[in-house]
Amino acid sequence: MPSLLRVVLWKEIIDLLRDRRTLVATLFMPLVGLPLLALITGAAVSQETIVIHVIVEDPNNETISFADSFYQQYIDELNKYSLSYTIVMTNDSNLSGVQVAIIFPVGFSQNMTRLDGTARVYVSVLLGSPAAERAAQIARMVLSSMEYQMIIQRVENLSSIAGIQVDPYSLLNPIAIYSASHKPGGQAATSKEVGVASSARLLEFALFFVANPAIFYMIDSFMGEKERRTIESLLATPIPRRTLVAGKLLSSVIVGLIVAFGDFAGVMIYFYLTYSAGLVFTPGLVIVHVVTSLLLVILTASMALPIAIRAGSVRAAQGMALVMTLIAMSIYFTALVVDITSLSLTSRAIFESIPLTHAVLVIHYYILGETMRSLLHILVMGAFAVAFYIIGTALVNDEKLVMFRD
Repeated sequence: MPSLLRVVLWKEIIDLLRDRRTLVATLFMPLVGLPLLALITGAAVSQETIVIHVIVEDPNNETISFADSFYQQYIDELNKYSLSYTIVMTNDSNLSGVQVAIIFPVGFSQNMTRLDGTARVYVSVLLGSPAAERAAQIARMVLSSMEYQMIIQRVENLSSIAGIQVDPYSLLNPIAIYSASHKPGGQAATSKEVGVASSARLLEFALFFVANPAIFYMIDSFMGEKERRTIESLLATPIPRRTLVAGKLLSSVIVGLIVAFGDFAGVMIYFYLTYSAGLVFTPGLVIVHVVTSLLLVILTASMALPIAIRAGSVRAAQGMALVMTLIAMSIYFTALVVDITSLSLTSRAIFESIPLTHAVLVIHYYILGETMRSLLHILVMGAFAVAFYIIGTALVNDEKLVMFRD
C-alpha cells in the first residue's frame, strides 16, 4: 500500500473511531437488541394466558360426548404449542373475559347424526388478540380432524345400507398429493437443500443490515470534514485527490464491515431464536454470504461516494442517504417474498439496473447450483463499485468541497 494512501487511511479510521460511544452503540445495539427483542417476545408470548371456554349449549348426550372428545384433543394440541392457557367446559354463553369460545349450539347433535345434516360449531375470538387467534386456529384444526372422522363414519354407514364394500379413505381421497421440490435442471431436491434455500432467503433479506452502515460512514467521511472545517487543510496537502478518495473509501469500508458484522450477527441470532427449526446453513452458503457481504459494503460505500463529494449540505447528504437506504430496504424485502428472476423482463431489468440487486442474485444462483451465474453477478457488483469510484474521483472539485452550507 502506497505510503500516502496508508496515511490517509489511518487518519480516516482515527476520525471515524473518534466517537467511540456512538460506534460501540451502533455495533452492539443490533447485536444485543435484536436477540433481546426475540427473547422478550418469546417470553411475553409464553406468559400470556389465554382464557378459553368450550360452551355446550345443546344438552343432548351425543353433543356432550363430542364436545368432551374435542376438549381432550384440543388440550393435547395446545400443549404441543407450549401456549399458556386456562380452559373450561361450560354451558354458560357469557363471553365476558373470554378470549376464545368454541360454541356447540342447540341442535348440534340432531344435525350431526343425520346423514345429510350439517352441524354448526362457532369459534369466536377476542378482537385484537394475536394469542387468541393462534389458539382459535388450533381449535379449527382439531375440529377439522374430527369432522373428517365423522365423514368416514357416514361413508361406512352408507356403504352398509347399500350393501357394498368400499374403502372410505380411498373414496374420500381419490387423488393422493405428494409434495416435492426440484432444481432448475429438473433433478429432485433433498429436504436439506429445501431448508438451505429457505435459509438463503433470510440471508438475502439480512443483506439490508450489511449495506446500511457503509452508506452513512462514507457520507460522514466527507461531510464530517466539511462540518469541522478541516477540508481546506486536507486539500492543501500534497496528497493526490485519487489517493484521498481511495483512503476515505477504504476506511468507510473497514468501519462499515465492523458495524455490518454486528448488524448481521444480531439479525441472524434473532432469526435463529425465532425460526431455529427451519434454518439450515452449509459452509458453502456461509462463505458465499461472507464474500457477497464484503462486496456489498464496498459497493454501497462506492455508491455513496458521489453523494458525499457533491452534497452541498448535511441535510442534502442525509436525504440522499435515506433514499439509498429505502431502495436497499425495498430490494431486500422484495427478495424475501418474491423470486426476482421470475419477474417479467421489464421488471427484472429495472431491478437489475440497481447495483444492490446483484448481491441477492449471487446467493440465489449459488443455491440453484448455477455457480457461473453467481460468479457473473459478483463481477457485476465489482464493476459497479469500480465505476462509482471512478465517477466519485472525477467529481472531486476543490472549490465545491470548500463551498459548504451547514
